[in-house]
Amino acid sequence: MRTWTSEEECYLINNYNSKLNNELASDLNKTVSSIEHKAIRLGIRKDRDFVNEHLALQKLGDGNPNWKGGDLQQLAYERQFRYKQKFPEKKKARSFVQHAIRDGRMNKGTECQVCGSKDNIEAHHVDYSTPEDVRWICSDCHRKLHGGELCLN
Repeated sequence: MRTWTSEEECYLINNYNSKLNNELASDLNKTVSSIEHKAIRLGIRKDRDFVNEHLALQKLGDGNPNWKGGDLQQLAYERQFRYKQKFPEKKKARSFVQHAIRDGRMNKGTECQVCGSKDNIEAHHVDYSTPEDVRWICSDCHRKLHGGELCLN
């Protein structure tokens, strides 16, 4: 293990918030792990805005290795549009429940009608042609129900 020189420490301190760790590692001929450990020992931390900005850049668009190109908002809009065209009765039933709750015509359930849980309660339509016929169940039971592991009577 090679020790750090004072010049290397100063470089790290001065550039830690303006460069990514892999860039610093390359500049100093160190490993990323070595950069991270030295920063901890020196008590320096990345600025939150710097980290968030670079994380966002890594995950969106060209920074994402799975990116195929295109306009994200347009793609999302087109996906929603196709879904609404393919399942109009589902869209109508979901909108009915959302508007009924908003307007006070329906109360959102407070506990799962299957297991009694009070966490993550969702509306389940037994039949989309009758949008007012809703069972209030937790997200776990909802997933099991649509996965075939659970049956409602």
